[in-house]
Amino acid sequence: MGFIVNKPHPMQFDELVNKIDVPNPFILDQVDDQIKPVRIGGPVEEHRGFILHSADYEVESTVPINEEVSLTSTISALEDLALKRGPTRSVVSLGYSSWGANQLEEELQKNFWLTLDGPNELIFSDQLENKYDKALSLIGIHSRAAFVSEPGHA
Repeated sequence: MGFIVNKPHPMQFDELVNKIDVPNPFILDQVDDQIKPVRIGGPVEEHRGFILHSADYEVESTVPINEEVSLTSTISALEDLALKRGPTRSVVSLGYSSWGANQLEEELQKNFWLTLDGPNELIFSDQLENKYDKALSLIGIHSRAAFVSEPGHA
């Protein structure tokens, strides 16, 4: 299971909160005078919400990813975000990405994916338009022109 963190969803967080009827939400996470974006997490279960968040928030259903990042996918967690009782940092996504048994491992062996330990600033940043290029620069790729059309081994 994985989440795309750089593709904006057409639905804004305030619209999502209105759909779940949160009583008296704060007028939500403002980032540079804009509503915090909801992301397209992936093509699977596109109407299901997930919150990738800082580990300072935990409820019974929270799944720790590492010491600093956790995942929660409950309506009550969305309500907590809207009521300012949630985690310090978060990414709200609709949908997720998924692979079959051994599929991701095989794709990694074939170099279909570039991997890196993403810093929290990159994961939680709401500056979506340059997130991909920032991730590439962390592994030493400073131009998309450096890519070739066929994966392989050096």
